[in-house]
Order: sequence, then C-alpha cells, then structure tokens
Amino acid sequence: MFEALDHDISANRTRTDSVLVRPGQHELEASVSFTHTVKQLVQELNDCGGYDEASRTCRGPKSSEDRVVDAACHQQLGLDAREGQLYVLELDLRDAKNCSIRCFVQTLTGNGDLKRAPCSVFPIEE
Repeated sequence: MFEALDHDISANRTRTDSVLVRPGQHELEASVSFTHTVKQLVQELNDCGGYDEASRTCRGPKSSEDRVVDAACHQQLGLDAREGQLYVLELDLRDAKNCSIRCFVQTLTGNGDLKRAPCSVFPIEE
C-alpha cells in the first residue's frame, strides 16, 4: 500500500503524489483533510511535593495544541490498469462533507500537448 502523509503542507500549493502500479486490477483510495491548529495556554495543576508527607499542589501554565478538522474526504475506486498508460486521479472537495473522485487516462499528442480521457473504473465491494 502506498501512503503519503504531510500534515504541515502549506495551503498555497497543490499536493501531488504519484505511485507506480503494475498492469491489472487495483483498488485505489484517496483522502484529503483540511485542518487548523488551535494553540492555547492552560493552567495545569501539579503535585509539587511537600513536607512531612503532606502533598502540595502547584499551578502552572502549559501550552496545548489541538488539530481541528475543518473538512475531510475519502474516496475509493477500482482501476484496471493497462501497460504503458498514465492515470490521473482527481479528488474534488466541494464542501466539508461532499467530495468525488475522477479518473483520467493522460496521453501525449503528436504536437506535445497532453490529452485526458475518462478511464474505465469498477465499483469496490464493501
């Protein structure tokens, strides 16, 4: 299984991953999530020790970070990969709960342009 994770990617660039697959049927999945980090300073209670077995509690600041998911998408499809073909998967996140995945076969034309055509996919049984 191929998996690429980069939780700190900047939002001002497109994320592109690639994977080499052998000809034949493959189940592919793609996921994306948009998150932000909430940082806050909280007061923490600690046991500071004490004298004569009497415990003493101290209060001190502690930095806390939580990752909050704003939107997420997970899609899968079945692909019957052919030798010598280049496939492109596009994961389209329309809003926080709706997304889709599309598959294209990309070919190079005689004049050097790239041409995309929809590729045939099969459903994945769950």
